[in-house]
Amino acid sequence: MFCGAAAKLNSLAGVLRLRSGPVDNINKFSEWKSARSSNSGSNATGGGGGKRKKELFQHQQRSSANCCHQLRWFDQYLPLQQKQRQLGQRVIVSQGEQVCSISTCPTMATSNDGAGPSGTGTPPKHTNRLINEKSPYLLQHAHNPVDWYPWGEEAIARARAENKLIFLSVGYSTCHWCHVMEKESFESEEVAEIMNENFVNVKVDREERPDIDKLYMTFILLINGSGGWPMSVWLTPDLAPITGGTYFPPKDRWGMPGFTTILLKLKIKWATDGEDLKETGRSIIQAIQKNVEEKHKEEPELPLTVEEKFRQAIMIYRRNFDPVWGGSMGAPKFPEVSKLNLIFHLHLLDPASKLLGVVLNTLDKMAAGGIHDHVFGGFARYSVDKKWHVPHFEKMLYDQGQLLMAYANGYKATRKPLYLEVADSIFKYICKDLRHPAGGFYSGEDADSLPAWDSKDKIEGAFYAWTFSEIKDLFNANLEKFGDLGKLNPVEVFTEHYDVQPTGNVEPSSDPHGHLLEKNILIVYGSLRETALKLDTNEEVVTKILKVGNELLHEVRDKRPRPHLDTKIICAWNGLILSGLAELSRVKDAPNRAEYLEVAAKLVAFIRENLFDAKAGKLLRSCYGDDSNKAKSLEV
Repeated sequence: MFCGAAAKLNSLAGVLRLRSGPVDNINKFSEWKSARSSNSGSNATGGGGGKRKKELFQHQQRSSANCCHQLRWFDQYLPLQQKQRQLGQRVIVSQGEQVCSISTCPTMATSNDGAGPSGTGTPPKHTNRLINEKSPYLLQHAHNPVDWYPWGEEAIARARAENKLIFLSVGYSTCHWCHVMEKESFESEEVAEIMNENFVNVKVDREERPDIDKLYMTFILLINGSGGWPMSVWLTPDLAPITGGTYFPPKDRWGMPGFTTILLKLKIKWATDGEDLKETGRSIIQAIQKNVEEKHKEEPELPLTVEEKFRQAIMIYRRNFDPVWGGSMGAPKFPEVSKLNLIFHLHLLDPASKLLGVVLNTLDKMAAGGIHDHVFGGFARYSVDKKWHVPHFEKMLYDQGQLLMAYANGYKATRKPLYLEVADSIFKYICKDLRHPAGGFYSGEDADSLPAWDSKDKIEGAFYAWTFSEIKDLFNANLEKFGDLGKLNPVEVFTEHYDVQPTGNVEPSSDPHGHLLEKNILIVYGSLRETALKLDTNEEVVTKILKVGNELLHEVRDKRPRPHLDTKIICAWNGLILSGLAELSRVKDAPNRAEYLEVAAKLVAFIRENLFDAKAGKLLRSCYGDDSNKAKSLEV
């Protein structure tokens, strides 16, 4: 059956030539690189020619538990229209016998980053139904010219009444490529006109509705081999998926179909072969359901014991380990903290396994790399290169919690001061920048921000990058703060240790859009001792210069336009923070141990008050910041 459905799908894909780029491992992300163009006359910007920069599209699939067991969701949610329960204009999807609960949330601000498109602050020309939502991601799209609906009965009923395809767009508020597609397509009057006339357009926050995300991501994974966000899926009025992908450029380019092209071809295909598309959708659902049933048949007894399987998994990871830079081989590089903690546990069970070095090398290289925010603390979600140097700049709460655990475990295993320092810097970052006053923690910070307060467009990494002259001028204006250094220049010490270059230290291959030209991302290639020897001083002086220098950079960065903060409070991610704080508080010689315990206690109280349904005995999925009742999905 699946072969028959696949044939129909391939036929449709042939008509549409629908590809959003090649795919690779589900735990990585799709990566598509265009060839450099040597034609100086094509795609030139400004008044001159020049080579067209290599474009790098990154559509990521989280390497966390979100990717796991995706197929079983289809079995649970296939008769979706039969499981819908209406709450006002919203549809709450049953989860087995459990339905979403209602919780009163603490008061906190939600961010729309300005009234106009892309947070420009200009009066909005358009306002759609998303203005009534709580999700920061949906609110970001409330002033698009697209006639967006939230997921709900209103949108589904319209699609059925008017016999239109549904365009489902799924993302989250700190997703860089979601912002790119919004700017290129969803803020375009031309594209919006096509969407509004021919489709019912639905926006979903994957962090608010992981059930819907998992349902349709399963489809994307099966037809493409991998997936990511933004996720773009076209559905029949009966909610059956017929085709989809991730990010699409607005127009045909680089061998990829443009979003407009796809919309127009689907419009024609639906008008001429609508019944065939409906049948394709039904066949796909039946095939996937059968696939799910086969995968969940009772398996025979494992030929290997659990311990043997455990060790087998470890050895597979070890074969893929990068002996130089740590982590998995190649790029991009994710922390993959669950693997690190798994190896930690095996080391505790069997110290003779000699696996600890795999973890420690990774912790060392990540701490030294640009993925680690040397100024504010905390870690970005991944690096685009194998050296952990240039990050994808969004900082997510779930990474901070898992890395708290990893560095706490590293310190307990080695007593290496660096690991405790890094763990403490993560703690300080989340408390300063991600914490709600009542004790819960927000979801994360965006990768994009305004380069200056009067800038119109956000770019990736603007908040984090430095020019050589910025650092030089800042230090020279504050020499008294470094104390008496004799002939030693603090600029020379700081730039040597963090590899800050006058022409910038970012490779062009890691900066396809040129946002980081002549900019530097702080990275450490040598030890304090090596820096001291090279500059004929001692480690204590180097340490002092780095401390004062980072404090000065901290003051400057605090005055820059900040990235968007997603103020959604997700129970599971706060649970990871709680686990990290628990591990960190077990370090009895940690100077800030009392603070760790205090913050953990307040977090527990927050979860009990705002994310726990005492009557049902269930944890809620998430909490938003207002005083109104809000439907919450249960974490199952």
